[in-house]
Amino acid sequence: MRLKLLTFSVLLAITIEKAHSQSSTQPAKEKVLLQMDFDDPANPMVPNIVHGDTASALLQDGHYVLDAKKASRFWALRLGTPAEEVPGCNILEMKMKVTADASQARYGILWNSVQKTPGVFNEFAFCVYSTGQYTIFAKVDNAAYDIAELTACSCINKGTSAYNTLRIEEINSGEFRFFINGQMVHQAMLKVPPFTTFGFYSDAHTTLYVDYVKFAVRAD
Repeated sequence: MRLKLLTFSVLLAITIEKAHSQSSTQPAKEKVLLQMDFDDPANPMVPNIVHGDTASALLQDGHYVLDAKKASRFWALRLGTPAEEVPGCNILEMKMKVTADASQARYGILWNSVQKTPGVFNEFAFCVYSTGQYTIFAKVDNAAYDIAELTACSCINKGTSAYNTLRIEEINSGEFRFFINGQMVHQAMLKVPPFTTFGFYSDAHTTLYVDYVKFAVRAD
């Protein structure tokens, strides 16, 4: 299935925080359904996108590169999940880094995005900062609601050009765990199905490099 920009709508549910802790819980054992390593520039599943002269997204040197260097505000790329390739997917993992003009830049995963009106999406975001913090939030009707407030974690590789691996697992129906570089940083109940869509978020004046995207199911 060719990935494409979202044109459909689904119900975005209210989120309920369950727990907030950095723990020794390990990522679940997994069976990989699909891993995109971005080695084939002709792969039709990953579209090249040009948004005027402000941003572009394309395969380059084994990465999916979201270049928002000329953008005046944050830039988000939202894609549909290749459902035929990942039935039952309950794990989403990405390895990414960002280069930026500023010393602080935010970047991360978008998932379950629903376009409400042109330019307005209801969705979830799991982001890290190059200065060593993370945040998880939901956007509903252009307002943001914290799932995990801005929190520092030594598990984050600081600085621009440093890779971080973000992982989201659904462990029970609507119950999610969030990992950064193998360390669980948060757990929450979210009344939403897992990974109907996915995408990337990056600040303005940045270039985001996504090394891989992995879809998996728990094998434990």
